[in-house]
Amino acid sequence: MTPGSRGVRATEEGVHLAELIPPIYDPADTSRGEREVFELFRDAEGTGGWTVFHSLDIAEHVRQVEGEADFVVLIPGKGLLCLEVKGHDRIRFHDGLWYYGSVQKGDPRGPFRQARECSYSIRDRLKQRYPHLDIVCWYGVVFPFADFDQQSLEWRRWQVIDANSLRSRPFAAQVEAMLDRAREHLAQTTGWFDPASRSPDDDECQAVIRCLKPDFELSLSPRARAERLEGELKRYTDDQLLALDRMRKSPRVAFDGAAGTGKTVLAIETARRGAIEGRKVLLLCYNRLLSLHLAKELACLAPAVTCDTLHNYMCELTGIDPAGRAGDPGFWSRELPEAAVEKLLEGKGGAFDELVVDEAQDVFHADYLDVLDLSIDGGLEHGRWRLFGDFDHQAIYAGELSLERFLEERGGNASIYQLVVNCRNTPAVVEFSERLSGIELDYAEIRRTALSQPRLSFYERPEEQQPVLQEALAAAWEEGYRGRDLVVLSPRRDEICAAAGMEEPPWRDRLRPLRQLMQEDDGNDGHVGFCTIQAYKGLEAPAVIITDIDDLSGSAARSLLYIGATRALEHLHVIADQGLRQQLQLPPD
Repeated sequence: MTPGSRGVRATEEGVHLAELIPPIYDPADTSRGEREVFELFRDAEGTGGWTVFHSLDIAEHVRQVEGEADFVVLIPGKGLLCLEVKGHDRIRFHDGLWYYGSVQKGDPRGPFRQARECSYSIRDRLKQRYPHLDIVCWYGVVFPFADFDQQSLEWRRWQVIDANSLRSRPFAAQVEAMLDRAREHLAQTTGWFDPASRSPDDDECQAVIRCLKPDFELSLSPRARAERLEGELKRYTDDQLLALDRMRKSPRVAFDGAAGTGKTVLAIETARRGAIEGRKVLLLCYNRLLSLHLAKELACLAPAVTCDTLHNYMCELTGIDPAGRAGDPGFWSRELPEAAVEKLLEGKGGAFDELVVDEAQDVFHADYLDVLDLSIDGGLEHGRWRLFGDFDHQAIYAGELSLERFLEERGGNASIYQLVVNCRNTPAVVEFSERLSGIELDYAEIRRTALSQPRLSFYERPEEQQPVLQEALAAAWEEGYRGRDLVVLSPRRDEICAAAGMEEPPWRDRLRPLRQLMQEDDGNDGHVGFCTIQAYKGLEAPAVIITDIDDLSGSAARSLLYIGATRALEHLHVIADQGLRQQLQLPPD
């Protein structure tokens, strides 16, 4: 099973954690108490296999037109628990009324009734959907900031988790104990419950998740999805910045990580920190689209930070106009680097205090490294640099050197830092990418939660690919992916890819080469960009459609498919030739 797959989040230390749905909360719409409990669930060890729904809307509530459960906890072999959270510093229950904090008006309904009604509503829904499913559905209340010792016939003491109990026992153990006590209670007071029951098992848990989760997902508007995704990525990539902190005293570091481990974010942050600390920073990459993204992110730090592609940097150094040389590989790999070295030796350029290279596996050619060596103070052997790359799986430009050989010959006792946490892709996208590309990815943790399953469509003849692509685009558009949230990638160049040949409206007018959209930067959500997989390396999008997959004979083709698939943050659709079904190890329809 892929690390971080359904129901299990695995930390780098191997501790299994619960899956939270959704995996983040909106601070503006979440109470202080719910934030505290969310973080308790998020960090609680020993909860592998648990699924925790936060703020679950209940359309068919037993008492109200609709309701909402603060937390619904599904534990294999135990049951389902609804938890109401009251995050006040003072709680009172007097004469049948509840008083929260300094509010003088009492609440006759109370948190236990709220939790009980939510649990009954969920129980009834499960019974309607799965009549033969018998699992414990119980309820309780969490007072994270108040000590609560009130007694009443309306609740049992073991249905309460308060600030005092949180100080004395692990939170997860108390949640599990609440369900254990509920099972004991049902065994003693009902004739239907068997205390030896291990329900829900894994299949039953999946059934419960399918029953509860769709209502939650379908309620997400495009704007809400975008806000959730932005907040989620920020939190996860912020965690990755610890890698820079750990290596701050090392002058030369190669950060090695598979797709989705935050390399581009770390490259941007490295350049930002360097500029703030007074260094002149050179940030380079191989692809034009990636350089546009980097330059936009760091525009406010110019001229302290210079962002460019390696080739354009060399053209600027030499004053050479590359017009008309695009199809001359000797110019780019030999003639241009040699001219750049001559200019640098003459003292006409270079002298940067720090070098940062994103997608560094693409520049491991001797002539390119000579240019980099002369561009920084102290050179590669004694200067300050940070290289970020997927040196095992994304070296599609046939670099001459491996990372190990580079470090041995020119690295100057550099350090290697392994990035092993995927903070971009969902577990479903990772598993799908592995299966399609044949490349196994050894992540220690996959932090994001799958909100949709990747899709695979086939065409029998090349001319049939256009209608398949049109359907894929329409489906993504219907799900709310618009403009730059959606990109179409292909191993073929822009002029001959499937997207360029789209003749049917509205996609004939909506699809445009991505390089044009990024250069115009007009923010027009009506256009969807397309480009080669190679050109999009280092970038990402919420929704990715991959076309023109008609050849997987060789590691290069598999690597391209891996690169393209792992660009997707959550929605992935691959369109392939029917003849590849067996190679992709897929069963017939």
